[in-house]
Amino acid sequence: MDGKVQSVEGALLVLKADNGSVVMVDISQLNPNVSQALRRGRLVSVYGYPLEQKFEAAGYIELDPSHPEPPRLKYR
Repeated sequence: MDGKVQSVEGALLVLKADNGSVVMVDISQLNPNVSQALRRGRLVSVYGYPLEQKFEAAGYIELDPSHPEPPRLKYR
């Protein structure tokens, strides 16, 4: 899931997804330093799985807006 960091409070990341939806992401399983690295406005790609009313993060990649994004692979 790609989007822009809206806020980080403890183990909860609020992400505005590329499609405009706001997603609550549980980052409790990530390194505790991640919450300090994720700053408002940063573009990130979070991977994980849906869990109840939020998304459970297994990891993330910070996107660099100055470099074009490579084409994404689609799996069937």
